[in-house]
Amino acid sequence: MIGILTNNDDLDCSHFNLINDRYKLIKFEENENIITLIKLYDIKCVIFDLSIPDIDFIISVKLIKKYAINIKIIITINFFNESLIRLLYDNGVDYILVKPLDEGMLLSLFNKLFDNILVNDIYTSSKEKNLIDVLNSLGMPANLKGYSYIKEAINLCSKNKNYYLHTTSCLYPKLSKIFKIKETCIEKAIRSAIELCWIRGNVEEQEKIFGYTVNRNKGRPTNGEFLAQIYNYLTML
Repeated sequence: MIGILTNNDDLDCSHFNLINDRYKLIKFEENENIITLIKLYDIKCVIFDLSIPDIDFIISVKLIKKYAINIKIIITINFFNESLIRLLYDNGVDYILVKPLDEGMLLSLFNKLFDNILVNDIYTSSKEKNLIDVLNSLGMPANLKGYSYIKEAINLCSKNKNYYLHTTSCLYPKLSKIFKIKETCIEKAIRSAIELCWIRGNVEEQEKIFGYTVNRNKGRPTNGEFLAQIYNYLTML
């Protein structure tokens, strides 16, 4: 399912989500952090309802594109002219729609934008499910902050092995930028989550996944050891 953020009050998110199973429309408020929501809900598109473009809007669009260039930016406005169109497109906007919006037209646009992504999402969702299953089998509580950080860390490791080879210099700084929290807090939360599941978790599952790579007599694996072995285990599923 593709996540779409919007601040457009004309769109009925509940009705929209009810009539289709390919997209999930999520409403955001003015004071919410867009990047955090994008990461939390795996957003592929942001729909801004805009009266007049201002500097804050331009900054938001540039931040989104800097975070992920492939995220689509759609603007809904009451009117437009040539100079306005040029301003919006020059600053990273992908589509401009004049209100009122038609749900059928919106769905058609989404299908045009995301038909190729939907195929990739099936693969991505499968990998994420495997990761969640592994963490759950180890007995790691999903309500821990470290749980979320570990999930994202594994995702990063799958794209670049340097993240688990160099946790201090590469991984923690990247997670710090994503979650807007100090690197030391990231490291501590991951360490605490690993320690908790190592003490209270399923010993058989731990031995199945980690085998002889970790000596239980020496205590829990380090953050880097844990992430590396989880990543390696997932690649074999």
